[in-house]
Amino acid sequence: LGQANPSVSILDRVAAGLGTTFAALVGVGADDAPEGVEIWSTDTGSWAVLLDAVDTETLSVETWKWKLLGSDAYRGGSGIPSPGLMHHVIDGALEIDTGNDVQIIEAGGSGRVVTGGGYRYRAHEQQAAVFFTVALQPRLPR
Repeated sequence: LGQANPSVSILDRVAAGLGTTFAALVGVGADDAPEGVEIWSTDTGSWAVLLDAVDTETLSVETWKWKLLGSDAYRGGSGIPSPGLMHHVIDGALEIDTGNDVQIIEAGGSGRVVTGGGYRYRAHEQQAAVFFTVALQPRLPR
């Protein structure tokens, strides 16, 4: 999956339509390797790895590790209202733009975003940013 760079939000919708979750669709779960699965990457070295996920009847909780370099940006948002995205920055500074608000989280800091719409991640001031995200994804009723 990392080579094709599919839109994660499209895969979220496909998984919901199949009655499963994105994490289950790509094979991440209780029996998966701890290094996770690379889902998104760029030619300039940015990447996103889905580390693990827990699925319940109503919610999928996904843990991601990201590295953004230079002007690389990731645009996400499935259009399905989400209880939230929690972030913790390890190195650099992360800029999150929801269209209504821009949040900058510095190394060592944490923050959260609640959005049913789109958002964009990028490294603040085109430096580098390494961060973790915990995504809460509602499971649509079958």
